[in-house]
Amino acid sequence: MIAATAVLSAAVTFDSTVKFVHVVLAIVAVGSNLSYGIWLAGTGQAPEHDARVLRGIKRLHDHVAIPAYVLLGVTGVILVVRGPWDFLTPWITASTTLYLVTLVAAMAYSPALRDQLVALEEHGRRSPTYRSAARFTAVAAGLSGVLALVVTFLMVTKPG
Repeated sequence: MIAATAVLSAAVTFDSTVKFVHVVLAIVAVGSNLSYGIWLAGTGQAPEHDARVLRGIKRLHDHVAIPAYVLLGVTGVILVVRGPWDFLTPWITASTTLYLVTLVAAMAYSPALRDQLVALEEHGRRSPTYRSAARFTAVAAGLSGVLALVVTFLMVTKPG
């Protein structure tokens, strides 16, 4: 037990802890994004639950995914500043740029989802207003999800 504690205390550093938090935040952010499609797929079978599902996605997005995305940026900056790379390293420059686009898409998703929910409640599932809002949220969610996967790929593989 003492030997294990000594090994752990020697191996766990501030940098390794920040990297661990960064990876967990990436899992949470990307996992949340990827789950939206699963949530929405279920509504086709039971459209009476659409509003409830949309509210659940919005809650997950606003209270889990967005904070994870924001904190990913914070931990990412800490890792670059303290690590062996700099912001001009090609994969970090590409990842940072794509991260910022992903963050904008993710931030646009929340008001779009709110608009979709309002359109559902005021005009119904078959209305052009609702379908237009649903298309926009699908594109925003898909874009942020795909970009998040690309950023994750760049972070893991560190090409160039």
